[in-house]
Amino acid sequence: MGQDLKIILHLGPHKTGSTSIQKNLFAHKETLARHGIHFLGSSGPYPHLDSAFMTDPTRNYRNRRAGLSLSDIQARDAQVRDKLFTQLAGLSGTAILSSEFLCLLDPKELARIHRALAQYGQVHALYYYRELLPWIASNSQQMAKVGRFFRPSTYEASVRRIHAFPLRIASEFGTQHSHFLKFEHATKQGMCNSLLRAFGLVDFDTLGLSETHENESLSDRAVRAMYLYNIKNPIGSGRRQPQKIAQICALPGQKYQIDGLRHHQIRDYARKRAEVAQKLGFELIPAQDIPRAAKLDAQNARQIAPYLPMRERLKALVKSLRR
Repeated sequence: MGQDLKIILHLGPHKTGSTSIQKNLFAHKETLARHGIHFLGSSGPYPHLDSAFMTDPTRNYRNRRAGLSLSDIQARDAQVRDKLFTQLAGLSGTAILSSEFLCLLDPKELARIHRALAQYGQVHALYYYRELLPWIASNSQQMAKVGRFFRPSTYEASVRRIHAFPLRIASEFGTQHSHFLKFEHATKQGMCNSLLRAFGLVDFDTLGLSETHENESLSDRAVRAMYLYNIKNPIGSGRRQPQKIAQICALPGQKYQIDGLRHHQIRDYARKRAEVAQKLGFELIPAQDIPRAAKLDAQNARQIAPYLPMRERLKALVKSLRR
């Protein structure tokens, strides 16, 4: 293992400032390199880094969307690994790799990328966690904007970002080399500053560099209008109009928020919050401060109900009768 290189592997997740980190580190990569900090990749996620270490890259959403054959994916991923290893072999100081998709890797895949990188230096995993309801709201509006959602992210999918994912990372990289930063704290000092300071590196403020903020939020009106637009005009329908989408996304209004969680979800959150607080030191709001609600977004649920397939409408009716 190399002794002169520290490798910071930023694993996301989505909606915790990853885009800001990537774009700002890329914009100032030459200045940072003069101080021994090497940002590898482009102005977005390191291209195909997650796919390159997956045991079955055909389950990767972006690979499926691209319509690539397994042999094409494997050939491209081999090139990604070769390029990465060539870059790392010639470095000393600190290398930063960033892709929010990495948090979706399973334990075997995390172990695979860990072993590969450890040949070149000491690997440190970096993960940002965020309060649950704001994360659900932020991810939901982003997915609504790109056309993938017509309702909020589910609780089950969202709570993994503050529980299953970080525990998996700590298990693979070890608590000594796993770094968990709270998004809400990081935004106050700047996302790049938070990253660099966590590892004792020279930060943007010291270097006189400015840090831009990416991915502006949508209003509540815009998000709910996009939900309705997406269910009426799904991706692949041929009916989606970029100009109309831009108009919807520009609608003014209050910040989009989630109404709350159901009783059993709050109980589940309480258990998981206690576990990550004890094992990882997470600071998350107490369960009693989570508002209780029958739906994540009741207004949206009423809006889309007439457009849901009959099977979903019957399923929702059965659930309501059981409560």
